[in-house]
Amino acid sequence: MTILTAELLRKLSKPFPPDVIQFKPGATTQDNTKALALVYADSRAYFDRLDEVAGADWSDDYEVSPDGQRVVCRLTISGVTRTDVGECDAADKNTTTTAAAQAFKRASAKFGLGRYIYNLPSQWVAYDKQKRRFTDQALVTLRNTVSEATDAFGGAAKTSGLDNGAFRSPTEAIDWGMAQGVFKAQQHAQNAYNKLRDEHNPQNATEMAAWWRADVARRYAEKVAGAGD
Repeated sequence: MTILTAELLRKLSKPFPPDVIQFKPGATTQDNTKALALVYADSRAYFDRLDEVAGADWSDDYEVSPDGQRVVCRLTISGVTRTDVGECDAADKNTTTTAAAQAFKRASAKFGLGRYIYNLPSQWVAYDKQKRRFTDQALVTLRNTVSEATDAFGGAAKTSGLDNGAFRSPTEAIDWGMAQGVFKAQQHAQNAYNKLRDEHNPQNATEMAAWWRADVARRYAEKVAGAGD
């Protein structure tokens, strides 16, 4: 069995190719000429990433409520299990399937998988109310935005001029963390860095950098979701 290392978490957290991302309309304006684009990736993209990174060393288990509207997913990767819940209104004809997919993606996000999708910008774009779909131009705009945001997210670790190797010093690592906007002050970042180092006792600077990037990515996602410290 493989071990759930910072490097494995980094690979799971890597953004999907932009063409995997899909869009569906959410709320619409009163005249139905614009709709809020909801961004998502099909569950198969998650399955493919799990297979690619963890091989056969992952499994998912589900607990469905009697009414089928609430599903608990227990996702296990390399012996570590993380759990989350999906819910769906009874009016949805695929109630249980929808709730299960939501639970699975939420549990995946706890490993970093697909978490960046929550950070992609929300946009109101042109909507064809007759065809009940985004206009072609709107889709072009959405895809361009997602491509740019994905590049920015995937390149966040390159802010210091590095890729995924070691930072040149703890100061450079902390400055990189501050640049991601997840810490209130330099001392806050310093304390988080020191705590992470003490908890994991990394063998070298490259391993410490991997843990640090994974921790900062987690904090960023929590901040966007309104749960940051």
